[in-house]
Amino acid sequence: MHRAALQDVMLPNGLHIQKGDRVFVDIPHMRDPNIYESPDTFDMYRFLRMRSNPDLAIKAPLVNTSAEHLAFGHGAQACPGRFFAAILSKVVLSHLLLKYDWKIAPGSETESLAIGLTKRINPKLRLLFRRRNEEFKLQ
Repeated sequence: MHRAALQDVMLPNGLHIQKGDRVFVDIPHMRDPNIYESPDTFDMYRFLRMRSNPDLAIKAPLVNTSAEHLAFGHGAQACPGRFFAAILSKVVLSHLLLKYDWKIAPGSETESLAIGLTKRINPKLRLLFRRRNEEFKLQ
């Protein structure tokens, strides 16, 4: 995510941004090992553990913003739709997990790819899924 400065700006740290300069969100900062332990390793309990630590709990919920995690922006420019996006993501994920069995196809390449400033799912990764007999019905 990048923007062009509409006017000259002097930041509190003395950095001068001139009109027309391009500014970018510090994406690598969200994978900083000083902030997140083993940031490049998938850890499904990472944010659950953060919630149990009083010093980190405020940063754990998906909808909260901070300078360390800018997925939804921060401050006055934080995404107003982040609450809806978080709820919808949970609903969709719940349906996918409850209604389907999933596995990685044999021979798939599972290693993530570093593209620019971000990591991406390998396009050669193949998933197999099948509809399961549901234990209860979701509408």
